[in-house]
Amino acid sequence: MDIQEFLRRYDQALADKGMSNRKACELAGVSEDTTRNPRRKGTRPDIVSTARLAHVLGLDPWYLLAPLGLTLDLLQGPTSGGATDYVAKDDDERALLDAWRDISEEDRGALRVALRNARAVSNRGAA
Repeated sequence: MDIQEFLRRYDQALADKGMSNRKACELAGVSEDTTRNPRRKGTRPDIVSTARLAHVLGLDPWYLLAPLGLTLDLLQGPTSGGATDYVAKDDDERALLDAWRDISEEDRGALRVALRNARAVSNRGAA
Protein backbone atom coordinates (compact mmCIF):
# COMPACT_ATOMS: atom_id res chain seq x y z
CA MET A 1 0.00 0.00 0.00
CA ASP A 2 1.45 3.34 -1.07
CA ILE A 3 -0.57 6.18 0.44
CA GLN A 4 1.87 8.77 -0.92
CA GLU A 5 1.37 7.53 -4.50
CA PHE A 6 -2.40 7.62 -4.02
CA LEU A 7 -2.14 11.23 -2.78
CA ARG A 8 0.21 12.18 -5.63
CA ARG A 9 -2.25 10.82 -8.21
CA TYR A 10 -5.21 12.43 -6.48
CA ASP A 11 -3.51 15.83 -6.14
CA GLN A 12 -2.40 15.74 -9.78
CA ALA A 13 -5.95 14.97 -10.89
CA LEU A 14 -7.26 17.87 -8.79
CA ALA A 15 -4.68 20.19 -10.37
CA ASP A 16 -5.51 18.93 -13.87
CA LYS A 17 -9.20 19.66 -13.27
CA GLY A 18 -8.52 22.96 -11.49
CA MET A 19 -10.60 21.71 -8.60
CA SER A 20 -10.19 21.96 -4.85
CA ASN A 21 -10.35 18.96 -2.57
CA ARG A 22 -13.43 20.46 -0.94
CA LYS A 23 -15.25 20.80 -4.28
CA ALA A 24 -14.30 17.28 -5.42
CA CYS A 25 -15.52 15.79 -2.14
CA GLU A 26 -18.73 17.81 -2.33
CA LEU A 27 -19.45 16.67 -5.90
CA ALA A 28 -18.63 13.07 -4.97
CA GLY A 29 -20.82 13.20 -1.89
CA VAL A 30 -18.01 12.11 0.42
CA SER A 31 -16.45 13.56 3.54
CA GLU A 32 -13.29 15.60 3.21
CA ASP A 33 -11.83 13.21 5.76
CA THR A 34 -11.64 10.75 2.86
CA THR A 35 -8.49 12.56 1.74
CA ARG A 36 -7.53 14.32 4.97
CA ASN A 37 -7.02 11.15 6.98
CA PRO A 38 -4.53 9.63 4.52
CA ARG A 39 -2.52 12.86 4.76
CA ARG A 40 -2.69 13.21 8.53
CA LYS A 41 -2.88 9.64 9.76
CA GLY A 42 -1.60 7.62 6.82
CA THR A 43 -4.83 5.62 6.68
CA ARG A 44 -6.37 4.17 3.55
CA PRO A 45 -9.56 5.86 2.28
CA ASP A 46 -12.56 3.62 1.79
CA ILE A 47 -13.07 2.07 -1.62
CA VAL A 48 -16.48 3.54 -2.43
CA SER A 49 -15.42 7.10 -1.57
CA THR A 50 -12.26 6.72 -3.63
CA ALA A 51 -14.26 5.44 -6.60
CA ARG A 52 -16.71 8.35 -6.30
CA LEU A 53 -13.83 10.85 -6.25
CA ALA A 54 -12.29 9.17 -9.29
CA HIS A 55 -15.53 9.54 -11.22
CA VAL A 56 -15.80 13.23 -10.31
CA LEU A 57 -12.24 13.72 -11.55
CA GLY A 58 -12.86 11.79 -14.76
CA LEU A 59 -10.50 8.97 -13.76
CA ASP A 60 -10.77 5.23 -13.94
CA PRO A 61 -11.27 4.28 -10.26
CA TRP A 62 -8.52 1.65 -10.54
CA TYR A 63 -6.02 4.45 -11.16
CA LEU A 64 -6.59 5.71 -7.60
CA LEU A 65 -7.23 2.32 -6.03
CA ALA A 66 -4.11 0.53 -7.31
CA PRO A 67 -1.63 2.38 -5.04
CA LEU A 68 -3.85 1.41 -2.13
CA GLY A 69 -3.30 -2.25 -2.94
CA LEU A 70 -6.67 -2.84 -4.55
CA THR A 71 -6.49 -4.11 -8.11
CA LEU A 72 -8.91 -5.81 -10.45
CA ASP A 73 -6.72 -8.93 -10.36
CA LEU A 74 -7.01 -9.05 -6.59
CA LEU A 75 -10.80 -8.92 -6.78
CA GLN A 76 -11.05 -11.39 -9.65
CA GLY A 77 -8.75 -13.99 -8.18
CA PRO A 78 -7.02 -16.62 -10.29
CA THR A 79 -7.99 -16.71 -13.95
CA SER A 80 -7.34 -20.36 -14.64
CA GLY A 81 -10.86 -21.01 -15.87
CA GLY A 82 -14.02 -19.91 -14.22
CA ALA A 83 -16.08 -16.77 -14.02
CA THR A 84 -13.17 -14.34 -14.26
CA ASP A 85 -12.36 -15.60 -17.76
CA TYR A 86 -15.57 -13.86 -18.82
CA VAL A 87 -14.42 -10.39 -17.81
CA ALA A 88 -13.11 -8.04 -20.52
CA LYS A 89 -9.40 -7.74 -19.85
CA ASP A 90 -8.36 -4.90 -22.15
CA ASP A 91 -9.62 -2.16 -24.46
CA ASP A 92 -9.94 -4.52 -27.44
CA GLU A 93 -12.16 -6.91 -25.50
CA ARG A 94 -14.27 -4.02 -24.18
CA ALA A 95 -14.64 -2.70 -27.75
CA LEU A 96 -15.83 -6.13 -28.90
CA LEU A 97 -18.36 -6.24 -26.08
CA ASP A 98 -19.61 -2.76 -26.98
CA ALA A 99 -19.96 -3.81 -30.63
CA TRP A 100 -21.82 -6.97 -29.58
CA ARG A 101 -24.29 -4.90 -27.61
CA ASP A 102 -24.88 -2.59 -30.58
CA ILE A 103 -25.73 -5.25 -33.19
CA SER A 104 -29.08 -6.90 -33.81
CA GLU A 105 -29.98 -10.35 -32.58
CA GLU A 106 -29.94 -11.58 -36.18
CA ASP A 107 -26.38 -10.30 -36.62
CA ARG A 108 -25.38 -11.89 -33.33
CA GLY A 109 -26.61 -15.25 -34.63
CA ALA A 110 -24.52 -14.87 -37.78
CA LEU A 111 -21.50 -13.89 -35.71
CA ARG A 112 -21.96 -16.94 -33.47
CA VAL A 113 -21.90 -19.20 -36.53
CA ALA A 114 -18.77 -17.47 -37.86
CA LEU A 115 -17.02 -17.84 -34.50
CA ARG A 116 -17.93 -21.54 -34.25
CA ASN A 117 -16.56 -22.09 -37.76
CA ALA A 118 -13.36 -20.18 -36.96
CA ARG A 119 -12.84 -22.27 -33.82
CA ALA A 120 -13.40 -25.50 -35.72
CA VAL A 121 -10.80 -24.51 -38.31
CA SER A 122 -8.38 -23.42 -35.58
CA ASN A 123 -8.85 -26.67 -33.65
CA ARG A 124 -8.19 -28.74 -36.80
CA GLY A 125 -4.98 -26.80 -37.40
CA ALA A 126 -3.80 -27.34 -33.83
CA ALA A 127 -4.40 -31.10 -33.94
